Amino acid sequence: MSDVKAIIFDLDGTLVDSHVAWLYAETGLFEKLGQRYNPEIAALYRGMNASDVAKTIHEALGHDDIRVDDAASFLKERLIEAAGEGAVKIAGADDILKWSRKSFRLAIASGSPLEVIHDIVAGFHWDDYFEAVVSSEEVANGKPHPDVFIETSRRLNLIGREILVVEDSINGIVAAQKAGMACFAVGEQDRDVKKKTADNYFSSLAEIKPAHIMEL
Repeated sequence: MSDVKAIIFDLDGTLVDSHVAWLYAETGLFEKLGQRYNPEIAALYRGMNASDVAKTIHEALGHDDIRVDDAASFLKERLIEAAGEGAVKIAGADDILKWSRKSFRLAIASGSPLEVIHDIVAGFHWDDYFEAVVSSEEVANGKPHPDVFIETSRRLNLIGREILVVEDSINGIVAAQKAGMACFAVGEQDRDVKKKTADNYFSSLAEIKPAHIMEL
């Protein structure tokens, strides 16, 4: 039998496709720094929080006239402005939340600003599912550091393999492992790396079943 007592879900790319809002914010910051959106730079910060995304873009473009803090504030404002806009549930999100809440405590640990997380959760009527909702903006270091998962586990009063993390990004998987937690990876992007690093890999959220958790 598994030791898992709680499941921590990432939000963006795991439960929700929020690509439209993030692209709006990122593209705006690139333009503010005098450049066009660059997917190669974007690949560097996948799974990071808004502050680290802004810092990565700022460092990559080497802009001296705008401070990193101002770039981060701009990005967050754009994210909050577009919160929920174009966001859609990932296939299988409702189902996994409904069946998992019967046996496990649930939480969210996301890199989005807290206001954005709450807007999306409320918009999809998921408020009652989660005991804890944590943004990595609330802790010292974002993913791939484990801080957000450690803080979420503190709020749940659980540790290590008592928690399963469901993540779509490599940075998130690394963060979960550093926190000593089990991790299921989802999504086709970076599939081969996910298969090698996570406890289990699923091409879609809908593939995860209770039996997979019992096998941990």
